[in-house]
Amino acid sequence: MSYLTIKNTLNFAKSNPNTDFFFKSKRVSVENLNDKKYSQEKLILDSKLRNCKLILGGDTRELIKDAKAIIGFNSTALIEGLILKKPVIVPCFGIKKKSIMKNFMLNLSNSVFNAKNKKIFNLLMEKILKNNLKEKKISKKKLNQIIYNHIGNIDGKSTKRLENYLL
Repeated sequence: MSYLTIKNTLNFAKSNPNTDFFFKSKRVSVENLNDKKYSQEKLILDSKLRNCKLILGGDTRELIKDAKAIIGFNSTALIEGLILKKPVIVPCFGIKKKSIMKNFMLNLSNSVFNAKNKKIFNLLMEKILKNNLKEKKISKKKLNQIIYNHIGNIDGKSTKRLENYLL
């Protein structure tokens, strides 16, 4: 799924050279990029697209604040995007079983745009570039529930709960 999303985003970026695309990785260096685990980063670097930048490690807040949209899977960046009222796209093409979506992706309900295939993904991307994507309305109560369930627990056990939820 990640590979398909990156590949599709790179193709879209190639067709839209005046728009910058930032790919954020938790990885902190580009050593061992031939390692299969890091082939996604290698794919981005090998594209040699001037409008595509790989960001390794660090804080995502500034990237999210300045972004037109957030694309991702299981990341607090998605929730941060919702907090900042950014369109959030969750690509789910290539997933055949609903149980995978339920067990391995954050439950952000209908507050995000789910791209079920490449065509929908590209359509969403085009609408974002044209500032023509209707905002997903999310109530403050629903957003607070998402934050509480995934990152905002004050008892210090949110990581354990997320781990239990994912496992």
